[in-house]
Order: sequence, then structure tokens, then C-alpha cells
Amino acid sequence: MIEDKAMGTPVLEVNRLTVHLKKRKNIFKVIDDLSFEVYPGEILGLVGESGAGKSITGSSSSSS
Repeated sequence: MIEDKAMGTPVLEVNRLTVHLKKRKNIFKVIDDLSFEVYPGEILGLVGESGAGKSITGSSSSSS
């Protein structure tokens, strides 16, 4: 991602996050190519339907 010098350095940066989950013998791509940045003082909210991947996005981006 391109850093905006006026906003400083991001406190969280996720680039091209892709997550696959395995259920039995099948592999499912549940998140595909997600990128975002959070700068100091910003708040990011994830909104979506049940099963849209909000929790997986949060847990995957915090474990990297």
C-alpha cells in the first residue's frame, strides 16, 4: 500500500490477505486478496452478514 506522509505510519497494515479453510477433504477460499491500513487515531469497523468473514479477518490479521 502507498503510505500517506501526512497520516504517518499505519499501526496495522494488511496486504493481500487470503485465507483457506479445510473441511473434511475440501478446501475453501474464505477471504481473497483483502488489503487495508489503519493509521493512528483511526477506527476500523468490519460490517457484514453472518458468515461473511469478519471474525476470520480479525483473527488472521492479528496473528501475522
